[in-house]
Amino acid sequence: MALWFKKRVEKARPEEPALRTGADTAVATEEKPMELAGTHVTVAPEMPDSSYAAALDAAAVSAPAPTLRAVEVKKEESLLKVTIADRSQAATPKTESFAAERPEVPRGDPRALYYQLMNGLYDVILVLDEDGHVIDCNVRSEQIFGYSPDDLWNMPIDKMVYGMNSRMFNLLKKNLGIKQHILIDARCFRSNGTSFLAEIGVSTIQLTRTGNVVFAIRNIERRKSGQEEVRKLRALLDLTPVPAFTCNTDGAFEMMNPPVLKALGIVDEMEAQKKRFADVMPDMIEQFQNALAGEEVNETRLITLPDGTAYKMELALRPIRKGREIAGVAGTMVTK
Repeated sequence: MALWFKKRVEKARPEEPALRTGADTAVATEEKPMELAGTHVTVAPEMPDSSYAAALDAAAVSAPAPTLRAVEVKKEESLLKVTIADRSQAATPKTESFAAERPEVPRGDPRALYYQLMNGLYDVILVLDEDGHVIDCNVRSEQIFGYSPDDLWNMPIDKMVYGMNSRMFNLLKKNLGIKQHILIDARCFRSNGTSFLAEIGVSTIQLTRTGNVVFAIRNIERRKSGQEEVRKLRALLDLTPVPAFTCNTDGAFEMMNPPVLKALGIVDEMEAQKKRFADVMPDMIEQFQNALAGEEVNETRLITLPDGTAYKMELALRPIRKGREIAGVAGTMVTK
């Protein structure tokens, strides 16, 4: 690729570098090489011709795709010819493959992609500086905490996460030097004073020179409440003297209390969870299906043991409802 620039001589301004390009004037410095975006090159009288190649070569090295690696500068009368070689042309030819035939995916604005990712996450994302103050957040943070992005800016994290004072935050940072991620449970406070239980994933990211800590916060109030209810029901089930159990919709046992384990001759609950209702009571499959359909089943059967002993068993089955859906079956067995 060859670019032709008309060589013009102007007096360089003292506050600017001598080399400038185009109408938009991209300035070439040691920290920021010039970008080849202009329509001409302006050169100060005192700038030697060798500087053309040096500055343009720096611009070529830093230019976006296609990556440029070589710049050749030639003077032809009153014109300056700049030839830029594409790396793809200079590279050694490779055998064509299926991957080479795929169209190149255009690169988007990194900042736009960053916020697209941030705002697409379900969790609240808070990016903190080294002192534990919020420097960035996603849209989910306003939905959950009620703070606008402007309100969150420079807010200390302990205002939202209970107990996350400077001592605890520094301890987290120290542990992050050993582990890549840390998961903690904490109580979080909204702008209106209400609170919720949260699961917080803590990790690091390099957005600023000193590094940053990321809090990914998820409201687990409903999940924790459900787990607490299960623990209460489990304690109640273990205290019930009547053999009782629960099964999922596939008939697999999920919970069994000690009396039912004894009645069925099962050693422990771990072994029971490998069995299904049809394995221990094959003649009651129809009643189990009726309970799954929403019926309340009460059935009395005469059971004969291998030694010839007979007894009556009353089986009661009830559907376990979760909203409008049936999530399983609960049952009791009473022998007489």
